[in-house]
Amino acid sequence: MKKIYLLLINITIFLAMFVQLNAQDGRINFSVYETGKYYKVLMTNGMEVNGMLLKIDDLTIDIKTELKTVRINKEDIVKISKYYAFIKKNNLIQP
Repeated sequence: MKKIYLLLINITIFLAMFVQLNAQDGRINFSVYETGKYYKVLMTNGMEVNGMLLKIDDLTIDIKTELKTVRINKEDIVKISKYYAFIKKNNLIQP
């Protein structure tokens, strides 16, 4: 009886892991994000990328940071949130 109980627990854990892995593929709706807007992207390895969204493909997104354009795989993205960039403008008063 104890072996059957342990087997059922192992099967339950395996199924829960399988469902969780399959759920990660469609957890972010990329159609709500607009190109030209600023976003903060949190990736699975803990890195954050802040910048302007340039392009959304089937498998990747392109973000323009201050230094370069970064291509990120959609499967590596944990969370996307709005990012408010404060752009410093030089307002010189001309005579």
